[in-house]
Amino acid sequence: MTYSWYLLSAIGFLSASHALPVYSSPLKHPYSEDVRCETGKRSYLTGVMFDARTKTGPAISEFESGHVSGCETAATLSRNGQVCTFKNSTSYVVRDIASGQLGQTFRSLLECVAYTRGAVELRTQPGYLDFIDPAELRPLLQHLPAVADPVVKAALFDDQTMWYDEGSLGYVYQDSFGSPKGLRMNRVGYDTGIRNTIPDIRLLTKYFEEGRFRFPFGIFSGHHDSGVYSLSFWNAPSDSSGVLPVRYWKNNSHWEWVFPNGTVVGEVLFLRAPDGEWLPFEIRARVRQATEWASTVWRPYTTAAELAAAIKAKRPNWQTTDLNALVMHLLDQTTLKPHTLDTGIFSAIEPSFVGALDILPGTTDTALIKALLQVPEYGNANGKSWKANGSLKTFAASTSADFHIVPKGYEGGMLEVSNQACASCHQHVSRPLKDLDGRIVLYGEIWGEDQVFTWHPFEIDSAAFATSDGNRRLNRRMVTAGLVIEGRPQATDARYKPMTKPFRPIYE
Repeated sequence: MTYSWYLLSAIGFLSASHALPVYSSPLKHPYSEDVRCETGKRSYLTGVMFDARTKTGPAISEFESGHVSGCETAATLSRNGQVCTFKNSTSYVVRDIASGQLGQTFRSLLECVAYTRGAVELRTQPGYLDFIDPAELRPLLQHLPAVADPVVKAALFDDQTMWYDEGSLGYVYQDSFGSPKGLRMNRVGYDTGIRNTIPDIRLLTKYFEEGRFRFPFGIFSGHHDSGVYSLSFWNAPSDSSGVLPVRYWKNNSHWEWVFPNGTVVGEVLFLRAPDGEWLPFEIRARVRQATEWASTVWRPYTTAAELAAAIKAKRPNWQTTDLNALVMHLLDQTTLKPHTLDTGIFSAIEPSFVGALDILPGTTDTALIKALLQVPEYGNANGKSWKANGSLKTFAASTSADFHIVPKGYEGGMLEVSNQACASCHQHVSRPLKDLDGRIVLYGEIWGEDQVFTWHPFEIDSAAFATSDGNRRLNRRMVTAGLVIEGRPQATDARYKPMTKPFRPIYE
């Protein structure tokens, strides 16, 4: 296996006969953000590709033969302004996105996307595998800051840390009830509901939005727009015998797994500067312990006063520019605006978040913002308030500016950082949706296991884009690398302790 899931899905695309619509991911990879796929208007079995830089058409291509995951596969593997487009049932042609000029033709989508991506070979070796081409990671990871925690710092800079994203692993949930049972891409719930007039099936749109679960079980908490890229990481612990694998087992029709103690997982959140460069603005890390995940969030500035001091130090003439308004805002405790993050239909298990936002004014000094983000070490935000005023408190900055130290519309300030606060959402992974509403008994579980949403051990091909039966298969590269192993851990094994779930994990 030399390619990640989207090349496998290209193989499946050629043979699958049923699929659900392709969605436009709001977390496009920085190397493929110029194209997007949407559900076809003519048929839900078609995926229509657009130039993402335009608000409206015309369409670049319509993938109408076989499985619509082909559109998403082609978009994800778009590089250097080139993308594979559908020609007919037996051929695909490379298109220059900017000019529209057509280039080389290939007999299969697999061959075509290998060409646009650059025929990259991904490593698989004991205890490690590439999900993303290291050459593509390099421009992102070069800006990683240090953190004070030695365990997290070591994981961030360890050559054995594995980096993945939505495109390279494929974010999925399990459906372990009714018939068919199987694996589903996170978008499948919404696509199933939106295409159906039966009330009990249509209800799925209350739990899913286009491409994912609704808040608070979406990609990551605090932001819902397209200006953020989330890059996840996974560092597996080892002992004298080598890497400690994730252990998995089957609980009736549901697959469960548990990470060994010492595992470090997390994500680095990036925003895009006006010059096109992607810069980190927040690191979220979790370390597996015997009874909980130790959660930490790291930011370049953890309080408004810290940011004000940094601006003054970097721009001594701040009072004569538009930075004056920004600094005065930062030093003013009365700027907080009451705000509520509504958890909607999930409020039965996760109450809405009531708090405040501190909406920072913008600045034309984009060079300063870039410099403020590229500090050598981020601070620990756990237990800290960005700003407080009486009963109002917020835990991070927000802004309505297009480019700032946080993304436009960022709502992370609503979420306190602590083990308990993070676990309040993460503890619901794999929870059957029927726990919330008996009418949706057939429609699966909240994504993830062992209090981690993004990771899973499954092979992803075109079957995951449909409501297929029996399509949960182990990722062969993970098996080859020794990163997963079957067998529920013994109760006496101190390295693996399944955590107690706040619901009865009973599956059909």
